[in-house]
Amino acid sequence: MLFFSILRVNWFRIAMYSLIFGGLLGGCTTKNIKNKKLWYQLTVPKTWTQNTQGVLSSGQGDFLRISRWFDDSPLSRFVSSQRKAIEIERVGFVTEDESWITLAKCKSWKMVGTHKQPKKNREDTWVYVIINTGQYKYMLEFLTPSENYKQRQLIFNKIIQSFAYHIPEY
Repeated sequence: MLFFSILRVNWFRIAMYSLIFGGLLGGCTTKNIKNKKLWYQLTVPKTWTQNTQGVLSSGQGDFLRISRWFDDSPLSRFVSSQRKAIEIERVGFVTEDESWITLAKCKSWKMVGTHKQPKKNREDTWVYVIINTGQYKYMLEFLTPSENYKQRQLIFNKIIQSFAYHIPEY
């Protein structure tokens, strides 16, 4: 009898730990975002919301905007034109890190930099990621107040790694 009592207690503990850790690892704190118009999906924290223009927000000053372009030029040329557009749009933008990476099995580019808003006493960190899918380029633009970036960096990287696309056949 004692053996079966111990066995039941251990099975109960195993079941409880499985539920707890399975929930944490299984995505209880995240949600999938699918955009049928732009043909992508990704995973974000469950607390993030999406406005009518598709911009995702954490509610803590973090934003993510995703866009897609029909462009079959080499990725290096597209990156160069986007870098120039960023310099024009955000005068004083300072690049802190730039690298070539692979996302969704595609050659991609990632840039992290800071920008101080001229009329506000606030510095923002921007993370730009361009994914080359062949005939389309996706751009993920993250924004967070610079003082929060170290805390948010892991979350942003998980979101970036979760990005997937599916271009329909015509």
